[in-house]
Amino acid sequence: MSAAAPALTTPNPTDFPPPPPPPTTVSPNFGFSTPNTHLRHTFSFPGPCRERKCCEIQRATLELQVKALQAGQSQQSPNAGNDKWYIYKNGTLLASGHIWSNFPVTAGQTQTLTIPIQPAWLNGCRLSFTTQDDTSVMAAKLTVIGCCVRPNMSTTAP
Repeated sequence: MSAAAPALTTPNPTDFPPPPPPPTTVSPNFGFSTPNTHLRHTFSFPGPCRERKCCEIQRATLELQVKALQAGQSQQSPNAGNDKWYIYKNGTLLASGHIWSNFPVTAGQTQTLTIPIQPAWLNGCRLSFTTQDDTSVMAAKLTVIGCCVRPNMSTTAP
């Protein structure tokens, strides 16, 4: 599953804590260009989860293509340098990490992050993530690898 600019985000509001306070805003689409803007998005699973198939997810990754909207000097600087990604489920933080790890970061710099996803985080047929706030998410891709079967067993009593 993937989403990219200028696609609209589809956040599941029950997964996220309340919106950040002003002056920070939440972007309605990928590829935003205004600093102090967060992105929230939920990937919802099609097919197997809703078709009552028996599925086992073996591994998954979330790839984020990001672009710095401001420069950043370190992970403590109040600009793109301190920006993080977060994985949420039902209002609970499951994982987080810094977007940028090599400094200095220049405005306009891009990179792709690959975040390993625990199979249990995909319960409920969805995965929600958010990012802050001086880094734009240009595209996101969720890759899930697993095995699904439709039960087709019948038994007969002797």
